Amino acid sequence: MNSEIVKVFFVYEGSKFLVQLPKHIDYGSLVRCAKKKFKLTGKLSLIGLSYRIDRNKVSITDDDDVVYFLNEVFESRQDIKSLYITVLKEAVEVSDTSSAEPLDLDLNIPLSDEQPNNETSIVVHSNEQPDSKNENEHKWKNNTFQYMPVPPNPPSFIKNQKNQPFFTPRVLKVFDEFEDKDECIREIALKCLKEGYEYRVFKSCQLAYRIRCKVPQCNWHVFCRSVRRANIFRITHMNDVHTCSKLTVNGNHSNATAKVLGHMLVPKMRDTTRVYKPKDIQLDMNLALNIDVSYKKAWRGKQLALQATQGCPKASYEQLPYYFHYLKLANEGIVTHIDTDDEGRFKQCFLAFGVAVQSFLRFMCPLLIIDAAHLKGRYLGTNLAAVAMDGNNQIIPIATGVTHGETGESWTWFLSKLKECIGEVPGLAIISDRHFAIGLACKNVFPNAFHGYCCRHLMMNCNMQSDRLKGLYWKTCKAYTRAEFDRQLLQRWYCDRRSKYEDALDEEVSDWATAKIYDRILKSVNWTVKGIHKMNKYEVKDNQRGHIVDLTEGTCSCRKWELLGLPCGHVCAVARVTGLTSVEGLVKDRFLRTTLNNTYSGMFNPTQDVATWETRDDLQVVLAPVIIKRQAGRPKNKDRIPSQGEEPLRNNRCATRKMRSLRALCHVPRIANGRQSSSTRNENLNNAAPPESTNQQAMNVSTPPASIGMINRLSQMSTPQNFLV
Repeated sequence: MNSEIVKVFFVYEGSKFLVQLPKHIDYGSLVRCAKKKFKLTGKLSLIGLSYRIDRNKVSITDDDDVVYFLNEVFESRQDIKSLYITVLKEAVEVSDTSSAEPLDLDLNIPLSDEQPNNETSIVVHSNEQPDSKNENEHKWKNNTFQYMPVPPNPPSFIKNQKNQPFFTPRVLKVFDEFEDKDECIREIALKCLKEGYEYRVFKSCQLAYRIRCKVPQCNWHVFCRSVRRANIFRITHMNDVHTCSKLTVNGNHSNATAKVLGHMLVPKMRDTTRVYKPKDIQLDMNLALNIDVSYKKAWRGKQLALQATQGCPKASYEQLPYYFHYLKLANEGIVTHIDTDDEGRFKQCFLAFGVAVQSFLRFMCPLLIIDAAHLKGRYLGTNLAAVAMDGNNQIIPIATGVTHGETGESWTWFLSKLKECIGEVPGLAIISDRHFAIGLACKNVFPNAFHGYCCRHLMMNCNMQSDRLKGLYWKTCKAYTRAEFDRQLLQRWYCDRRSKYEDALDEEVSDWATAKIYDRILKSVNWTVKGIHKMNKYEVKDNQRGHIVDLTEGTCSCRKWELLGLPCGHVCAVARVTGLTSVEGLVKDRFLRTTLNNTYSGMFNPTQDVATWETRDDLQVVLAPVIIKRQAGRPKNKDRIPSQGEEPLRNNRCATRKMRSLRALCHVPRIANGRQSSSTRNENLNNAAPPESTNQQAMNVSTPPASIGMINRLSQMSTPQNFLV
């Protein structure tokens, strides 16, 4: 048998032919042979060739695959291999060149007779080139995408608005009208700021306003006049073309007044949570308009913007009687008082909410919490407030007021007005901080009430740093009997905070009270309960000591049930032993959901708009208080006192007592303990005194340290004669 001839089965769609192929045939000749055998030349242009090795399909795609198939496969196996032909459905461009060097073979070898046979074919997709005159030509020209949808338009370009100005000036033209002269001046100034020009005012009165460009040779001008001698102003003549150069640098724009800046800052000042400093205003003006404004002008503009958004402080005192009047008309039960001096100037005011007072007297615990907060602003003052606690352990404001300061007189006046609203409340307790004025006022106005101090204020004043001491302190604060209070002062903190349990599914008791009771029930599970003979009393022994519970009187020897109104753990243990399915009947009424709903059943309506208020002659006239003259000397530091645990701000001072300076770049001599070091001081003294002058040396040695700075400046002079003078 000729070693240059190999026998291969061609398999296609169930038909099988045995052919003889030259051992050095290339991929193109093999494809043409397969097409000729199965008459595929005129039908489809692309076919795929593959064979199997141990049930794995191997595709033939180029000359290297043909060489491997005819040499390696046939040398290792003596049986006749089958070559499976697959017609490809998609035309894909594939190169017919080999990755190795092409073989120079003789393709004029006759094929053997056809031997048909039927076998199952294996479909393998492969990328081949067609065997025709145009099989090497590109096939993409037949794909014209004519049936594809039109692609959408690209998205429009959105300009970055980061550096856009925060105001849009009005486009001015002849016959434009303004509500008043101020608006006319403001709109013209905004236009000039935007365009980068300055103008001068040639005439300004109640009837006319005329301006021209600041450059004398420029013809730009705007003339405005009053319409029928009213407040409305109209542009009568305008030349909006500048003949001067726009390259003129206007660093400090004369038309950027504080009023114009205030109008521009109004949108930014509406956000009360934003801290907008004058330095930020200066930076924004420079970035947006390329102008420089002074710090003082930026501060005045900010104040005018605040007045436009929040109102004028001085006018607010005049509106206070009207506000109280319309507040009474909108809400029933409102109580207001305004105290003034002999000249009618404001001293203090009081406001009590009627719905809150009624809820406090009917549905809340007799507990008032009072405190004061110092106000900032032009007139300063102090805000006094009194709040109560509802059945869900949340505060509700009862009364508030403003006075000149936290003094005994102001607290006495405030509490006296509050007593007129609530009267004598049995078992009233007042909680506050340790200010001496509050204690004095409570003793005078509410002599029968209990006055206690806020536990948190006491802890902050004690400056406790240890967690152990804080735990002992809060344990002491929650002692409800004197014996327990004395015992907690010496007892160690032994009980960790328990985990939060799920709230009981009860619709009558508030959420906070339900959680409290549920926690106490869990604590009292293992407590021992013993009944007392012929009495509705029980002895309950917890983990430490025993207590007596009287269900008839509603008391417990621990006093928690009596003082707080919620069943303590001992009562819950008695309820468990006696077979009570729920402790709702043992809860005070102020903790019920129905009571909580009644607490907030009242309505509080806002007043009418200020523009609708009518001028009345029967209301009290209130003037702004007199601003207290600042005391002579250096003012006291008004920084807020930091709370306990608050990190102090870092003081960026170097050893030379200069703010925000780096030691490597500082040329001032270092100061140790408030005075210059001896080496630096001696060096300065030596440089200041010429050696030939004995009197001068004596004078320098006797110079006190306070004059060192002056000597350093004098030592930099050119000649010694200057120092002697």
